[in-house]
Order: sequence, then structure tokens, then C-alpha cells
Amino acid sequence: MTHSNLDPEEILESISGGFFALDKNFIFTYFNKAAEEGTQFSRSEVLGKNIFEVFLNLENDELGEKYRRAMETQSFQSHEKRYLDNNYDRWFDFRIYPNQNGLSVFLQDITEQKRQELQRNLLLEVSHVINTAGQLEDLCGDIVTAITLHYELPIQNVLLYFHRQHDEQLILLAPDVPTSDLQKNLYALSIVQNSHFASIEAFTTGTKVVTTDLSRSILYSFAPEKVVTSNVTTLVSLPLRIEKEKLGVLEILINTSRELVEKEMSFLSLLTSEITLGISRRGLIDELRVKNVDLEIQRSQTQEAHDKLKRFLAFFSHELRSPLNSIIGFSDLITEEGTAL
Repeated sequence: MTHSNLDPEEILESISGGFFALDKNFIFTYFNKAAEEGTQFSRSEVLGKNIFEVFLNLENDELGEKYRRAMETQSFQSHEKRYLDNNYDRWFDFRIYPNQNGLSVFLQDITEQKRQELQRNLLLEVSHVINTAGQLEDLCGDIVTAITLHYELPIQNVLLYFHRQHDEQLILLAPDVPTSDLQKNLYALSIVQNSHFASIEAFTTGTKVVTTDLSRSILYSFAPEKVVTSNVTTLVSLPLRIEKEKLGVLEILINTSRELVEKEMSFLSLLTSEITLGISRRGLIDELRVKNVDLEIQRSQTQEAHDKLKRFLAFFSHELRSPLNSIIGFSDLITEEGTAL
């Protein structure tokens, strides 16, 4: 059978992308199977209804404005939109075509494309931070900010801890958030005394921890009100280490389901590797700076001692030359008289 013999509806049902039609009053007149899968609405739920009544968030949304503009100006419109909740995270590209009957709308799932784009942008941002941060604290703070923006999280939902070896504690380097007396315990954690935390487990074992048990979160234990008032559902703890060297741990409280988080784990592993290398390199650079300062101090001290010696010898030569000449002459005289005797 050729395409010319196919029913138009068969063609619309066979395409991979979503398609729906609206009349001039924005009433759904057609809704194909791919549109059902993409929007999670069945055609029986939408046909004969106004699009602004079915999708209530469109009223004050940019996509809703694009529908109105396409209808009013009879011009093509396009828009990329993300649909996100605890169990759903998809991106769609909407193509809106006006026609004599209303609007024809094609929507394509571009989730994977957008995910890769956003992940690439975050890696580039982290790389830029590593190369430009003046201090280790600045580096960690900027990295935490970049992660919170990427995942649309409150700043306190991402905690970056650094290992302090001499007392076996994890020290919070970022973010810098105001805390109560109880919450000050967030800033220094004994590794031995807090083994129940997921982040301590990740740090000590070197393995990633993904759990929905929020009680294992450091933030939840010391500042539960910062967690229960948000939509957090999943805790992720990622070790920061190079081979056997333990540098720290990254704790992230995410607003999506464990299933969705699991899909992000390969990227998060790559991200933590980049962060670990950055922290390690920054630590080495800071250590090198300290050594250079010590060497400069030693050089200055050596130069100062040398200058003092030169001044002393000059003073010694100038002030004591004449008396010494007399002493030497007197010594020669005594020697001559002794020889004569």
C-alpha cells in the first residue's frame, strides 16, 4: 500500500512524535497515540475540552502564550518545555502550526538530547570553576552552586565534605549556610561516631549510596526542618577519592524518585571524578604555594643573615683595623726581643 492510499489518521498514528489538533477555540479535535504517551493523558480525557482547562499550568506559562500568539498572528511558533515531578522528568519540543481550522501541534520527546546538553554544560561549568577558583573554599562553594542550579535544588540540599586526616573528621566546605547551635554539628563530623550516615558509608567504603531513607542524611539528622519542608525523596552520597586516597564526600538530596536518580548515576560518577581531580589539584597547588612561601621565607632569612654578616665584617674591618695593627706591631716587637735574648 502506498502512502497516497493511507488514511491521514493512519499516518498521524504511525508517526513517532506526538500530534494533536485544536480548533479556533483551543478545543482538542484530535490526539494521537504518541501524544497520549508523551503527556500521560488519554484522548478520552482531552477530546472536546479546552487545552487551558486540561493543562491548567498553561494559563500563565510561556507555552500557553505561544498557542495564543500562533492563533492570533497566524504565525509558526516553537517552544521547549520540561515536565518535572517526583516520578516524571521529560523534555518536549513543541512545533505549533496555524491553519484555517485552528492549530496543528507536533511534540517531540527530546529528553535524552536535553539531558546530555545540560550534563555537558554542568561539566564545563565545573571545569571552569576548577581552573579559575582562587581558593579551595571558593572552588567547593562554586561547585555546590552549579549542582544546585542544575538539579533545581535549594542550596542546602548539596553538602560537600573534605577529609581532615589528623582527627579523622569530615569538614563541611560548602555551602556556607546560617545554622543554629544544633546545626553547627553539620560542620564537623567524626567518622567513627557517625557511621550510620549514608555519606560516612560512602566515604569509608568508596561506594555510591542511593537510598530513600532520608534519616541517613546528615542534613536531615541535624536540620530536619530543611528537609521535611521540601519535596526531597532520594538521598545520594558519592565518595570523593583518587585510587585509595580519600578526599571527602558529596551528599545530594534530590526531588525525584530513586528510579530517576539511578538513571543519573553514571553521570554523577563522572561529575564526582571531575570534582575529585579538581579538589586534589587545588589542594596540591595550595600545598605548593605554602612550600613556596616557606622557601621564600628561608631565602629571605638566609639573605638577611648574609647581609648582617657583611655589615659586621665591614664594621669589624673599619673599627678594629687600627687597634689590631697596634697589637700586631707590639706582638712583633716582643717576638724580636725574645729572639735577641
